[in-house]
Amino acid sequence: SLAQTIPGHRGCVNCICLRADKNGVITGGNDGLVIIWDSTFKKVGEFSIVNNKTISSYSPRVRSICESGENKLIGTRGGEIVELKRDKPRNLLKSHFKDELWGLAIHPKKPEYATFGQDSLFSVWDIALKRQKRFAKIDYPGNVLAYSP
Repeated sequence: SLAQTIPGHRGCVNCICLRADKNGVITGGNDGLVIIWDSTFKKVGEFSIVNNKTISSYSPRVRSICESGENKLIGTRGGEIVELKRDKPRNLLKSHFKDELWGLAIHPKKPEYATFGQDSLFSVWDIALKRQKRFAKIDYPGNVLAYSP
């Protein structure tokens, strides 16, 4: 039988991570909240990715989370990987997250390529550094992509 309920997320919890110091857990849910709990399940911290201008997630549901020291990495349904360090968020990556990726083009002269998908996300990637250089949300889904020399 259920002995107690603890208010936390509004909706389902998608991920639970044991704290790096083994004293509590961190949870992430469909409500876009990351909640830090101590070992007695008392809330000791909370961070929302919903309507956060630094993150600007296309689908701010927390899907995964991990912690190392002061750093937390948050994976979202919107395809973002967010670093949370001392409660300051930083987007590490914004990738495609919905339907199919149709557009792929390699730059004819620069070490980069671009992607454009059915999720309306246009991204430019650095081949040498293996990371995203820039991205933009376009008003329509993408099917074709090409560089003009």
